[in-house]
Amino acid sequence: MVSRVIQAVAVAGKTYHVANSFSNSMRCIYVTFTNENVNNIYTELIKGGRDLENCNVSTFSKFICDWFIRPFFPKLQPYLGSFKGFTTVNPPENTRNRNNGYVKDIYARHYVDETGCLYLSRISELVTKQKRELRELMFQRIGWFTDILIVDEYQDLTGKDFDLLKLLVKQKFFDVTLVGDVFQTGVSQSAQRKESKLLGFNRDVDTFDDFMKGVFGSKKLIIDKTSLIKSRRISPSCAKFVEEHLGIEIKSTGVITTGVHRVAGIDELNLIMSNKMTVLIFNRKITHDFPNENYNSWSYVKGSTCGDVLVVLTTKTDKILESGELTGISRKTLNKLYVALTRATGELYIVSSDIWKIANKTIK
Repeated sequence: MVSRVIQAVAVAGKTYHVANSFSNSMRCIYVTFTNENVNNIYTELIKGGRDLENCNVSTFSKFICDWFIRPFFPKLQPYLGSFKGFTTVNPPENTRNRNNGYVKDIYARHYVDETGCLYLSRISELVTKQKRELRELMFQRIGWFTDILIVDEYQDLTGKDFDLLKLLVKQKFFDVTLVGDVFQTGVSQSAQRKESKLLGFNRDVDTFDDFMKGVFGSKKLIIDKTSLIKSRRISPSCAKFVEEHLGIEIKSTGVITTGVHRVAGIDELNLIMSNKMTVLIFNRKITHDFPNENYNSWSYVKGSTCGDVLVVLTTKTDKILESGELTGISRKTLNKLYVALTRATGELYIVSSDIWKIANKTIK
C-alpha cells in the first residue's frame, strides 16, 4: 500500500485538498487534531458534493477508540475488565515521587482509573503495546472498511500518538496520506506535553526527504513538497524572505502584493505603531507600553490571518536582520518565527529587540 506525506505551507488550501483530492468512490477515513478541524473537513466535503456514505471524519482520539479499542477490547492486554468508557483526566506520570500513584504499564491500572474508565491520554500507548499479531488484525479490519486514511495536521501528534502514526504508515492494508506543515511542529497550544520527533530536522545535516523517511522508519514513504507549496495569504516578497532566512520552501500565489520592511529606527517604529496592526511578540505575557495595539504571541497566532503585522524579534533571532543566519536557535523557536512571519495579508514589518526595547522606554 502507498504512504505519502504532503508538506502543506500556511494557507495553501490544505483542507480543500484533503476533502477533494480523492475519488468519490473511495472509502476514506479523515483524521484530524481538533473538533474544529473535523467540522472544517465536513464543510469542505459537503461543498464538494462528496458522498458522505464513503467518508468518516473524526479526531485522532476518537479514531483510536472506534477502530482499535472498542472492537478489540476483550483481547487487549493487560486484561482491563469490562468496558466502562473513557476519561479525559490525566493519569499520574512516572516521576521520582513514588507516592504519586503511578502504575507501571504492565498493569491494567496504568490504562484505567479507579472506576474502570480508560485514560484517553494512554489509548495510543495501549495499542502500541499490543502483540504484533493483534495489531495486524486491527489494521486489517480497517482495510476491510476503507481504502485510504488521511491524517490532517499530523505534525501536532506527539509521544505514543506519533508512535501509532508510524505503525499506520508502515502497515499494508490501506493507503495513508499525511497532510500538514512540518515547520509548524511544536507551535500548537493544544499539542501534547512530549516534544515531537519532527523537531529534530536540521537542514545543515539532513535533506527534508531523508529526515522524514528516517523519522517514520520507511524508505518507501513518498514525500510531496510541491502540491501545497503556494500560500494564498502571503506576498512573493514574504515568501522569498522566509525561504532565504529560514530555509523553508514556500511560494506565494501572487494574489497578495504587499512588502516586507525592516524597521530601521525608533522614529520609523513610532510612525508604524500609529497605524492599526497586529503586533506579534515571542511571549505575550510580557507587558509593552505602546497603547491600543492588538498584541499576540508567535505561537497563539497560529491559524490566524492578520492585516498589517509587526513581528518583534528576540535577542537570539535579531541576527535574521543582520547576517541572516539563524544557527544555534532551536527548531521550535524557528517554527514559531515562521508562523509569525506568515500571518500578514497586509504589510509585514520586522523590528529588532533593541529598537523595540528602547522605543518602549521612551514612551515611559
